[in-house]
Amino acid sequence: MKRISSYQGGRFIVITLLSLCLLIAVLCVVGIISNSFEWICAIPLSLLMLFAAVHRIKSGFLSSLQIDEIKIANADYSLNWDNVYITLATTHKIVYANGIVDIMYIDDHYLSEDEINNKTYKMFMVVTPLMPKRQELILSRYNKIVRFINQPNEKRHDLFLKHNERHNQHH
Repeated sequence: MKRISSYQGGRFIVITLLSLCLLIAVLCVVGIISNSFEWICAIPLSLLMLFAAVHRIKSGFLSSLQIDEIKIANADYSLNWDNVYITLATTHKIVYANGIVDIMYIDDHYLSEDEINNKTYKMFMVVTPLMPKRQELILSRYNKIVRFINQPNEKRHDLFLKHNERHNQHH
């Protein structure tokens, strides 16, 4: 079974934020012990790092998908490939540093925009155009078309459009 992260580099980001939080907290304690109260100013920074890490964890930065020839699964759900439906949405939520992000939602039916906005989907994966191997792995086992919530962009969604063309030719 192959495991891939829902967010490329998500685990690294969370570990880095938690490590920075811990480092700043230790420096605060050392400063307080040595009666150097300048370190008290760093306490809000430590809390900010902790808040950022918790937000990333709640956003699914630690989530992953397990894939084999029979099914795709995450920590909560498992779907046989015959029952998988992929919906691709372009969102303007800030995930990394850029504002436009493509997210592949995986469920037992095609999702509506309301279902996506209400987070009623079973699985997701942030699409990374510069690292297509993750998407290719999923699409190689997926035998239906990918439904687009937004108008597809030929350059950004080339992999998905080609998948849909191949699927339409066979059916």
